[in-house]
Amino acid sequence: SIQTSAVTMMSSFHKIIGTWKKMIDTYIVLTEFARYKFIQSSLKLPQERVVVKPNFVNDCSSTNSKRENYYIYLGRLTEEKGIKCILDSVKIYNYRLKIIGDGPLRDWVIKQSIQNPNIEYVGFQNKEYIINELQKSRGLIFPSIWYEGLPLSIIEALSTGTPIIISDIVPFKEFITHNYNGFHFETNNSKDLAEKIKYLDINIANMRHIYLNARKTYLEKYTPEGNYHALMEVYQNTIYNYGKKKDH
Repeated sequence: SIQTSAVTMMSSFHKIIGTWKKMIDTYIVLTEFARYKFIQSSLKLPQERVVVKPNFVNDCSSTNSKRENYYIYLGRLTEEKGIKCILDSVKIYNYRLKIIGDGPLRDWVIKQSIQNPNIEYVGFQNKEYIINELQKSRGLIFPSIWYEGLPLSIIEALSTGTPIIISDIVPFKEFITHNYNGFHFETNNSKDLAEKIKYLDINIANMRHIYLNARKTYLEKYTPEGNYHALMEVYQNTIYNYGKKKDH
């Protein structure tokens, strides 16, 4: 498209004249994986200028929530989000699944929910509804088959102490540790996903640490207060390094 061509030309022009290296003091990225990708990219950014500061959400915890025996998918209904993988996993291990979201595969998802009473499709919902469901569910399933940054839905789930069953794509391993605050399954492998959910169900009586660690992960990494201090540190270091550069 014309817009894509314009952006490509602009990016190439600034690479040639060195804008990305000379005019920008600090780049902020969401994950270590993104930092690595930027450093290794054609931009050839100095590694000391690329720092990690994750997203954050307000605390969504609940002290009186009672976990129920169902799981949540939360996101757009598209193939790259892994929606087909998750629905196939229900056919393998018939667990209860609630799907929240909208997208191009909406009609197909509705058809699947009609055919299988364990699949409930509720469509697009507001944040209050989503948080309430996260607080009650046994886990959030995140079956994406492509790279993503740090989705807020993951941080919201951790805030509510909800473990996440997630694809084993490299960037996701940064914030979900297998058998600590969630579980990894082989990307786009519905059988492996079904096995991980079955494992959690069978051993649920001994899984209290998973829920506590999910909450602990949020408190350690994704609170507004922690994010503020991290951002201030980025600013202070940038100002300090800029001052040193001017002195020379």
